[in-house]
Amino acid sequence: MSALSSHFPRFSLGLNTAVGTLVLLNALNIDFARAEKLMLPHHMRDLSERTHIWRSQFPKEDLSLIVRLLSKDIDPSGCLENEKIPAKRKIVRSFRIERIRLTAEDKTQYIIGGWGSCVCGAVGNCPVWILEKRAEGFTVLLSNGGYGGYNGFSVEETSTNGYKDMILRSHDSASSHYLFAYRFSKGGYRLFQCSFVDYWKSDMAGKRSSPEITKQKCK
Repeated sequence: MSALSSHFPRFSLGLNTAVGTLVLLNALNIDFARAEKLMLPHHMRDLSERTHIWRSQFPKEDLSLIVRLLSKDIDPSGCLENEKIPAKRKIVRSFRIERIRLTAEDKTQYIIGGWGSCVCGAVGNCPVWILEKRAEGFTVLLSNGGYGGYNGFSVEETSTNGYKDMILRSHDSASSHYLFAYRFSKGGYRLFQCSFVDYWKSDMAGKRSSPEITKQKCK
């Protein structure tokens, strides 16, 4: 065996290692790029503009099951002191609802946003649920995420484990809000990325500009 041929195995191993490293870096870059994309403000839909459950045209069977399910998941003790606390089901019937498409299959899925002073914060952030209808009834895919509430949502083009990624918005002030990105994992939506979005420059003119987006540690 010549001296040149004796180096071929080592060269091949080094080449394979380099190629593997490049593939790994490329995969990481794709994931990072995807993460950066999800940090954008997006075209949010305002939950307050959705239809009341009691006014919606969705199947009555679905609405009845949803009202019953969410009635067990709310605490109306936040009602204003001068208000008479209404029945839980009456509170839920005023919630906003929209059917959304999260999977390639035509499944029945809804996003529901809380409504009213009994469940929402002073700045308009309300609890949010994402439900999916299955043979055994409705399954909760997301329930408020552990934060004080939201006032907007975006169904992303990207998917994880067969379900569309989701962005939820939480109001902060007239010129800023928080974005919370969710991916589907282990049967439900899990929070994986958080950011703060500010639409105004910190100058005296207060001129509207491209928003400043700051990554934050998810709590």
